[in-house]
Amino acid sequence: MVLSGDGDFLPLYKYLEREHKEVYVLARSSKTAREAKRHLVAKFIEIRKLKNQIEFLGNIKI
Repeated sequence: MVLSGDGDFLPLYKYLEREHKEVYVLARSSKTAREAKRHLVAKFIEIRKLKNQIEFLGNIKI
């Protein structure tokens, strides 16, 4: 999992995929390079949505 949407990491994402590694990018959509989002469409996680899900789970009483 990469915690950056910087386009400079795109060659790394491609290399890891060639090596049959799963690559997930966790970042803010507005701060993520277009090329990275296009390349990793199914594996891009919008950090703000994840934050909301974590907060929701924290409010569940067991």
